[in-house]
Amino acid sequence: MVIDLVLIGLAMALYPVALTIFILLVGSNNGLGKGAGFIFGWLAALAAVATVTISATGNTPPASGTSPSIGVLAAKLGLGVVLLGIAERQRRRMGQVRQPKKEPAWRARLDEMSAVFAVGLGAFFQPSLLVITAAAMMTGARLSSATDVVSLVCFGLLSVSSYLSIEIYVALRPASGGELLSSLNAWINRHTDPIIIVGAAALGLWLIADNAYLLAT
Repeated sequence: MVIDLVLIGLAMALYPVALTIFILLVGSNNGLGKGAGFIFGWLAALAAVATVTISATGNTPPASGTSPSIGVLAAKLGLGVVLLGIAERQRRRMGQVRQPKKEPAWRARLDEMSAVFAVGLGAFFQPSLLVITAAAMMTGARLSSATDVVSLVCFGLLSVSSYLSIEIYVALRPASGGELLSSLNAWINRHTDPIIIVGAAALGLWLIADNAYLLAT
């Protein structure tokens, strides 16, 4: 479970869509407050997912070799296949001319946006497939186990590590923070496709290999 959560946490920390939104928030008026709200909403949503998932298992992971355990492994393997499909779809879209998307209404009023609204953005713009995959991993966690609790906390912090790094940098070096945000945003816009392709393919291959092995043994 630990390795799985580390990989998922890294993938979430590098998710280009959420990173772009976070950068826009931090670069707006009262950006640090909005950035903190975004991070809080992100972590609150993950905490809610963990609570619901572990409650559903009764704080008792399925025993190895039982039907529920095999079902969870098969589901995780299936999620790996879906991730590979996403990587392939993104690869095929590279270089294609895309129709410009209509800008969401909230982007036009970033400066007037409240930190409370940013909390909602943090909860809403998480990569849903990665959250579902993380929930599948959490079925093996027990809140009575200190190791599992530490693993879940570290997963949450790892998933927001990039956002926290940006927030702290801008707070400590406001003079150069704007330049950093502009450079990061431009870099992400140029490399969104490769980030998604590499991240989805790597995580998908790991899930397929790991869970196929566990099912076979």
